[in-house]
Amino acid sequence: MAVRATNPEPAATADQPEEAEARPRPEPAAAAGRRPEEPTVEPLPKPAAATVVACPNGPLLLRGDIEILTETGEPVPRLRRTVALCRCGASSIKPYCDGTHKLTGFTTGPTPSAAGPVQDG
Repeated sequence: MAVRATNPEPAATADQPEEAEARPRPEPAAAAGRRPEEPTVEPLPKPAAATVVACPNGPLLLRGDIEILTETGEPVPRLRRTVALCRCGASSIKPYCDGTHKLTGFTTGPTPSAAGPVQDG
């Protein structure tokens, strides 16, 4: 993969080194005495229905508008609409998953539909 810096001005060539450097640079709107354009603000989309997905042998994925609270009722900071919650208990960033379940060999066991019907007894 190549990374190339973008430069709005072409580099000076060997036959015209001073011309490229003498070219005036555009002024910021504030320096030119104009007000910068205000960004267009679009309304936020309607929150999606909240869902919880239990990943086999992994975390719980929370999607949508769900508030996560500590055992004392304090809200847990959440920066994304989809987050993974730890189920193995070994994460170093609890309550969020950091992938440690893969190293510890955490398993969730068979799902109820794979285990067969539940018997009362």
